[in-house]
Amino acid sequence: MSEGKNEILETRIGGLGSSDAKMCAKIGRNGVIGVSDRKRIAIMLGLDEQRQFTSAATEHGNFIESEIYKLLVEKYKNAVSNPYTKHEELSKTLGFDVFNHIDWEVKTETKLIWFECKATNKSTDETEQDYFYQLCWHTMIGYDKAKKLGLKFELYLVHYFSVEKELTFDPIKFATKKIEIAIDLYDNDIISGLNIIANEIKNGFEYEKQEELDICELPEFLQDATYEIQSVILKQKDDNKKIELFKEQLKDFMAKNNIKSFNNEFFSIVYVADTVATKIDSKKLKSELPDIFAKYSKQSNVKSSVRLTIKG
Repeated sequence: MSEGKNEILETRIGGLGSSDAKMCAKIGRNGVIGVSDRKRIAIMLGLDEQRQFTSAATEHGNFIESEIYKLLVEKYKNAVSNPYTKHEELSKTLGFDVFNHIDWEVKTETKLIWFECKATNKSTDETEQDYFYQLCWHTMIGYDKAKKLGLKFELYLVHYFSVEKELTFDPIKFATKKIEIAIDLYDNDIISGLNIIANEIKNGFEYEKQEELDICELPEFLQDATYEIQSVILKQKDDNKKIELFKEQLKDFMAKNNIKSFNNEFFSIVYVADTVATKIDSKKLKSELPDIFAKYSKQSNVKSSVRLTIKG
């Protein structure tokens, strides 16, 4: 299992894999390559390096995958973990490898069966939605491989429900769902995105190396969480505009009608008239009167945190 994971990291240079499916689909929908996408493409082209991280979530995911694989091998003796598969025709056309490492592969006399394992705190259906484009990617490559082998293709999502990231395994908590995705669902977005990337590279891909960490370097679970937060922020910004407009309308109304405050079961509104605020310029005080600044300064322990600044 660990050797397969190392190979996954190595193949990120020279090609795009299933973890890039969401990025490719986004590029296909928008018609342009975003700033955060350029670093991932640069890593593929060897213009930048991929930073590696370990976390409790990734260790937990690897543990769950390993435990379920043991059960799979009991049923299918020929089950293979993390095989590398490249879509030959697409790779040749685009000029870079289009590949995947499916979690487990099983071949029977008539079928090529792929299993993608996800350990999440959501339902199986919700997890399928979250990883829709990755499953599309697997379908795209799996059908191609099965066709060449003269076999029927089947893709299954193996979902393990987990809230705590402890290294314990309960067979009751995992379910298997057959995934069936029509070709046009990934053809429109993913293939379009791949073509846009290929054209950008052929026309002279420009990239300036940045020291700042990019989203494409984060572990997969954090990438997904980041995309979810982006959607939340976009909605929040729209909601905040509505709230500010509402407050402006109220301010004029309350000022004209001499209303100091009112409230309902959800919020209270208080009118604050124009006033003059007094603030101390601590930077200037420290520079001009350092002894006074030191005398009245007080130190306190501040716990570590993450500062999220919304742009735009």
